[in-house]
Amino acid sequence: MTSCLRSQVREINLVHYHGGIVQRALAKFLLCNAPVIEKLWCEFAEGPMWTQVQLMPEIKGWLINKSANTHFA
Repeated sequence: MTSCLRSQVREINLVHYHGGIVQRALAKFLLCNAPVIEKLWCEFAEGPMWTQVQLMPEIKGWLINKSANTHFA
């Protein structure tokens, strides 16, 4: 893991997130390895609301810092 991810990354923005395999792998890597993250912004790609509702808890579960401010749109 890179040292900047462990000590300096305070905000992560996921834009046009649709939850594909590659996006999930990258999001999981970033969120599981960023203990000082304070803010997570996730903007979903257009699609069914039920898919977005299923993805939200998955993304929140990857956050190593459970007190981070999360925003989904």
